[in-house]
Amino acid sequence: MKINSTRALTVILLVTMLGAGAVSALQGFALGRLALQDVHQPNVDPFHKLGSNQEASSQQKRMIMPESEILESVEAETNKGETGKDAKAKKQARNQE
Repeated sequence: MKINSTRALTVILLVTMLGAGAVSALQGFALGRLALQDVHQPNVDPFHKLGSNQEASSQQKRMIMPESEILESVEAETNKGETGKDAKAKKQARNQE
């Protein structure tokens, strides 16, 4: 039986690609396992919090700050390093817009 060169090349390429895929999969699995080795699920029971803390957490969620206070704190944080005329000029420009 004569071996066709086209078939032989196809089989060689197929085996090579299967081998490369297997090696790649094993390396990916090993790398992923190594990356997640120290990662653990937290030991927190979500249903354990439903007791007395539910009222306190709902009260904390309802606290709404006025927009003016929020804007003042953001502006103070933004202009932390700026002092003098530059800060006043920028503030006046914003107020005019």
